[in-house]
Amino acid sequence: MRTSKFLVLFTTLTLHVTCNCLANWESPDLGDPQQAFLNKNQEALMGKQFMHAVRQEVPLLEDNMTTHYLQKLGSHIAKPTHHNHYQFFAVNENSINAFAGPGGYIGINAGLINTTQSEAELAAVLAHEIMHVEQRHIARRLEHSSQRQWPSIGAVIGAILIGSQIDSTLATGAILGATAGQMQQGITMTRQFELEADRLGIALLDQAGLNVYAMPDFFARMQQKTIDYGNPRFKILRTHPVTQERIADSLNRAKQYPIKPDQIYPEYTLIRTRVHALTAANPETTLNYYENAIDTAPSEASHYGYALALARLHQPKTAATRLKILIKNHPNIAIFHHSLAQIQSQYDSNLAQKSYHEALRLFPNNMAILLDFAALLMQSQHYHEAIDLLKPVEETLSTNPQFQWFYSQALGQTNHLFEAYCHRAEMHDLLGQPSMALIQLKEALKHASNYEKKLKVNEKIRQISYDIRMLSDD
Repeated sequence: MRTSKFLVLFTTLTLHVTCNCLANWESPDLGDPQQAFLNKNQEALMGKQFMHAVRQEVPLLEDNMTTHYLQKLGSHIAKPTHHNHYQFFAVNENSINAFAGPGGYIGINAGLINTTQSEAELAAVLAHEIMHVEQRHIARRLEHSSQRQWPSIGAVIGAILIGSQIDSTLATGAILGATAGQMQQGITMTRQFELEADRLGIALLDQAGLNVYAMPDFFARMQQKTIDYGNPRFKILRTHPVTQERIADSLNRAKQYPIKPDQIYPEYTLIRTRVHALTAANPETTLNYYENAIDTAPSEASHYGYALALARLHQPKTAATRLKILIKNHPNIAIFHHSLAQIQSQYDSNLAQKSYHEALRLFPNNMAILLDFAALLMQSQHYHEAIDLLKPVEETLSTNPQFQWFYSQALGQTNHLFEAYCHRAEMHDLLGQPSMALIQLKEALKHASNYEKKLKVNEKIRQISYDIRMLSDD
C-alpha cells in the first residue's frame, strides 16, 4: 500500500477514550492515551485494513465454535472498558503467541490456547492484549514518529504482523524508522508498553472474576522456555519478552487481589480439546493420544477429542455415535450438539438439519450453531429457510462478515436484489475492501425502489468514498 493522507491526518486529531476505571496504579510515563492521534473512525478503518492483511498473510482457524467461545470470554473480560467492539479470533498456528491490532482485533494462536492450563491463563493473555488496545499503544508508537518520516498504512500493518510473528523490535523499527536511535527508543517503548499492559491486565482479570495469579504463573512457565528462544514455536517470547522483572512485578500486584476461581465458563476444557484436535498436524497421532487418555484418565474432553479425531480420519458415522453418547450423558453442553450436527453434515444433510434445529432449540443464543446451520442450508440450497434463520439476528451479527455473506447470498437467490447488494457491500466493507463495497452499493442503487432506500445507499457511498480517499495518495 502506498503512502497516504490517512496516516498524515492522524497527527491533527486526538482520541478521547481511555479506561479511567483501571487507572489507579503507577504507570510509566508513556504519554496520555487520551491524546493518541487516532480518532474512532480512523482506528476502525485502520483495523479493517489490518484484518484484511491478516486474512491474506495469516492462517486463521475458521471454526465458529472456537470463535464464539473466544468472543464470549474476551467480551466478558473487556466489559469494564470503554471499547465495545472487540473482535477475537483464533490463528491456526502451533506457535505460542497472541497479538492485538488497531480497532480492537485480537488474535490468539492455537498453540497458545493448547498451552494454557486454565481458563484464567487464557484470560490473562486476552486481558494483556485488551490493554494494549485500551492504552492505544499502536497509536502512541506512531505518535512518537510524527516528527520523522511517515510510513504508509501498509508499512504499519506489515510491521504489526512482523511483530506478531517474528520480533517486536523489528516491528518497532519498521514503525519508528531506520536509525539506531529510533530503534532503541522503540525497544524501550515496547518494554514499557508490556509492563503497562501487564499491570492494567491484572486489574481487568480481577474484575472479570478470575484468578490474577494466572498471569505470573503463565509468565513463569514461559520463562522456563527461554532456553528455546530460537525455537519458532515460542514466538510469544519474542513479541512479549518474559523477564524476571515482569514476573516479579505481576506477582507483587497479584498479591493485592483476593484469590478467585480459575474458570468461569465450563466449556473451556472442551474448547481447548477442540482446538488441539482440529489443528494437530497428524490426525492418527491425535487419535492415539485421546485413545490413551481414555484408557488412563477418561473424561468428557478425552472422549470428545477422540470423536473429533475420528471425524478428521473420515469416520464421521463412528464419531457421531460417540457424540450421541456424550449428549445422552451431558445433554446441556452446546458444543456436543453442535459437533454432532456438524459431523452429520458430512454424510446426511437432512439428519444434520434436524440436529441443528434441536441444538438451536436448546441453545438459541449460540451464534456458532446458527452460522454453521446457515452454511448447511445454503449448501443445500434452502435459501428461504436460511433467510428465516438469519433475519432475526441481523442486528446482532451485523459486524460478522460470514453472516453478511450468507445473508446476501440467500437474499440474492430469492430475488431480493436491493437487500442482497447492500449486505454484500457490508461484507466487503467489514473485510477491508472499500472499493469492492462501492461497486456493490452502486448496484444496489439500481434496485432501490423508493427515496429512503436511495438515501440510505448514497449515504453509505459517501462514507465508503471518504474511506477510499483517506487510503489513497495525495
